Amino acid sequence: MPDGCHIPYMALFRRSKPRPRPSVPAAPRAPPKPFDEASLAAAGVRIQRAPQAPRAAIYARVSTRATAAGDERQDPEVQLVKLRQFAAARGYRIVAEYQDRASGADPNREQLEAMMKAAFRREFDTILIVRLDRITRSLANLLSMMEELEAAKVNLIATDQNIELSSPTGKLMVHLLGAFAEWEREIIQERVRDGLALAKKRGTRSGRPIGRPPAFSPKQWERAKDILRAEPEISYSELSRRTGIERRTLQRKVVRELGGRPRSEASEQA
Repeated sequence: MPDGCHIPYMALFRRSKPRPRPSVPAAPRAPPKPFDEASLAAAGVRIQRAPQAPRAAIYARVSTRATAAGDERQDPEVQLVKLRQFAAARGYRIVAEYQDRASGADPNREQLEAMMKAAFRREFDTILIVRLDRITRSLANLLSMMEELEAAKVNLIATDQNIELSSPTGKLMVHLLGAFAEWEREIIQERVRDGLALAKKRGTRSGRPIGRPPAFSPKQWERAKDILRAEPEISYSELSRRTGIERRTLQRKVVRELGGRPRSEASEQA
């Protein structure tokens, strides 16, 4: 380096700019191969699938319709709401809902029969009910239903009583509670029969007869018979308007007690 020539200190560390390289187009990537379970199984690869939520059917039953506004005891939706909440908390997937309005002693219920047929087809894995008496009040019917569900490999859970048919303890509790439900039903029937017999003997507190009140009075029926004798061709609608008795009630009463409408004199002469 010649004397008197000064080079900045940082210039010693400067790098020359890299030469631009010719751009080469990237090779296209091959599309991913489709997922083939058979080839993976042949290669010895075990495929682990995510477990699916167990399928459940919920069943609700009430004996009669609600008798008053705001009476929710005879509304099956009250039971269905509780069963839906239980299913959501336990991870069940509801695939069907069934509800009946009939007595628990009646085994020929439309929705109950449809649910049992679906259980045989394995459309669900578990049946959810609120209590055992909702599905039946007869011990014989309960035991028969348990055998059918066990044969179909379908579980039965009573949510309020914490009973599962799949466990030995649950089977024992089903037998005990089923016997108590049938005993309770028989006790109620016996009390009703005793109360009716006593009311027939002593009379009711209000003095009214037992049973449904009559739809018409004896005077109305006597008037209807007089009109029929005088005007045999009169229509039931007109007869109902004159006597105040409902038309269908008149038709049943005429057939039951008179054997039909009386014939007119012209028809008898012919």
